[in-house]
Amino acid sequence: MIGTKNRPWIPLVLAASVALSPCRFLSLSSQAVAQIVVIDDVILLTSRQKKMQENRTHQHLELPGGANRLSPGPGMDTPRLGEERIAVATVPGLLSDERPRAMREGARLHLAPLPSLRSEGIPQYGVLELPGKEEEGPEDGLTLDAAIERLLAANYDLAIKYQDIPKARADILTAGLRNNPFLFVSASDLPYQNYSPQRPGSANYDLTVIQPIDMSGKHTNAVRAARQAKEVLEAMYQDAVRLEIDKLYAAYADVLEAREAARAARAGVAGMEELTRLTSDLVRQGLRAQPELTTARIRQANAVDALRRTEAILLKARQNLAVLLAVPTENADSLHLRGSLRHPSPPLPRIEELTELALQTRPDLTAYRLGIERARADVRLAQADGIGNAFLFATPYTAVDYSPVGKQSANGWGMGVLLPVPILNRNQGNIARARVNVKQAEIEQKGLELQIVREVQDAAADLTSSRAAVERYEREILPDARTLRSDKQRLYEKGQVGLDVYLEARKEYNEVVRDYLDVLARHRRNAFKLNTAVGQRILPF
Repeated sequence: MIGTKNRPWIPLVLAASVALSPCRFLSLSSQAVAQIVVIDDVILLTSRQKKMQENRTHQHLELPGGANRLSPGPGMDTPRLGEERIAVATVPGLLSDERPRAMREGARLHLAPLPSLRSEGIPQYGVLELPGKEEEGPEDGLTLDAAIERLLAANYDLAIKYQDIPKARADILTAGLRNNPFLFVSASDLPYQNYSPQRPGSANYDLTVIQPIDMSGKHTNAVRAARQAKEVLEAMYQDAVRLEIDKLYAAYADVLEAREAARAARAGVAGMEELTRLTSDLVRQGLRAQPELTTARIRQANAVDALRRTEAILLKARQNLAVLLAVPTENADSLHLRGSLRHPSPPLPRIEELTELALQTRPDLTAYRLGIERARADVRLAQADGIGNAFLFATPYTAVDYSPVGKQSANGWGMGVLLPVPILNRNQGNIARARVNVKQAEIEQKGLELQIVREVQDAAADLTSSRAAVERYEREILPDARTLRSDKQRLYEKGQVGLDVYLEARKEYNEVVRDYLDVLARHRRNAFKLNTAVGQRILPF
């Protein structure tokens, strides 16, 4: 007979068996202990299953085939030491059911992180010339709205991260499943030799069904926690979408900047060709020396070389954009945009309105608010786990074989119940840990709110500064530089100054044009930055 040293609850079940069937206690004591041992094994099995489910729920591997591509959610029981805070950006109103059809179907996409999407900017070489009004590109070119739609439908990283939401739905399904019953078939008191009137005894045969019963609401709380975890993941996915759109903003602005720089470089080449022709005419007329024509031709060749480098930068910027939009890189050269560095700049709302709007719409902050509720649900689940399941075991058929002693065999039935006695709560540590998670998430939320306010303030200040710089260049600096260059050109044509003086004036104008394009591109990016910081489209595209 198996002892009860490591199973102090066995006497309770024995007492329950006596209460339900006192007349058969003496004959069933060994059977009861055997059933108890089986129930003990069932408890261990269900505990292991629960532990495996918890491990699946809290896995956040970033390796290929890992359980979760999104970072650990707010309110989860995961270490925070050494964890980098997710960068913040947003696209409003994009829940899982609102994803484009191509994304809902889920393409198989690359795992490697995207390269840096910052272009090399305006080249620090060559001759630049503002070619007049900026061209917005072909009528059928890719607008920023169309690029965003394409991003949501085909971006590799987003498609991978979206798969965490179906995983969360699967976790809800798992949490909602009830425990299966166990079937226990036993034979006891089997003799090594046959029973006889001189050696009386009986063989017993039992068929027992064991059903775990949730007495503390673990099932309900587990489902609630799984649903709230899914809501957190949806908000985190919205933030992941926002991050990708922020990358798209940068890549799109890089292409516009590189395209405008290439146009300026082409205009500069045309200007140097005109200067070479003018110098050639002056040399033929004997007004200029041959070395000046040689210098002009060298400068023209340098301008052509700089144009080629600028066009290479434009191609690289288009390739970076193509990576985001899942366009084959060999087709990047045909990726023409419909857009402009210049954009309408209406007056900004008050900074208080912008920050209030950001605190309402930012999905990363929404994820933390939902994460706090999820952490509280984990507290309730840990409290429910402090009380174990009850186990009901029913024996609908019991047969006692008295034929060896010449008596008629008998059969019957029996029932028993295993009730937990929560004298010692062995889940106190998990409950305390879950409560700390709630406090930790609340602290993180407050820190994120301060960060959001600071981001909105910085974005608004940067936009105001770059707008003033653009206006200053267009109103004062560019006209003055253009006038100075034209005056030097007229003096050169009249033979009153040398080529070196005129080239110096062109160099100064070239630097002004480069600085202006840089300020214009920075102002465009600052507009995108404000939209990202607030979480809504404040400024038009």
